[in-house]
Amino acid sequence: MESWERRIDVWWWGDKTSQLMLLLAYLMTRTDPWSGARIRVLAPTSEEGKEKTIEKVQQTLKDVRIDAELEAVLKVDPDVVVENSASAAVAFLPLHFRESQLFDPDKVKLDALLDRLPVVALVLAARDIDIAAEPDEGEVAEVTAALDAVKDTEKQAQVAEEEATKLAEIAKKKSEELHEAEET
Repeated sequence: MESWERRIDVWWWGDKTSQLMLLLAYLMTRTDPWSGARIRVLAPTSEEGKEKTIEKVQQTLKDVRIDAELEAVLKVDPDVVVENSASAAVAFLPLHFRESQLFDPDKVKLDALLDRLPVVALVLAARDIDIAAEPDEGEVAEVTAALDAVKDTEKQAQVAEEEATKLAEIAKKKSEELHEAEET
């Protein structure tokens, strides 16, 4: 399958594991073999909470600047998960442990899903993560802005140095031409 034909499904429950799965899916698309793959976020919700869920996930995607398709899923059971993700190249599913058994957040045993899906990445975040692209405020934001300014200044200095070297070579050449002209 060509990279642009691939789809990565992320089953979104709005928790730290969902954020980690989205980050992992995004990082996959930054590699050459997966560079053309699309990310699709599947967000389980109720009919009453559908609009709020869509709005919340869209805002998260906008905040972290990850381009992804969003699809609300009203009923989640093993058949619905398989129906939605069977054609995906990879499906990211959240993982929960209960009594040495693997479950999804809706308390469905994962062994009922795994043999019916393509490649599945089961993910469990150990702690909260922040997938924002850059800090927006505070001391960290100030340090980041200062580092960015230093990098920009270094780039400008390098360009100026290269230009000065070129001008020095031109000046030397013109000086040699002038010296030759004076001798004749």
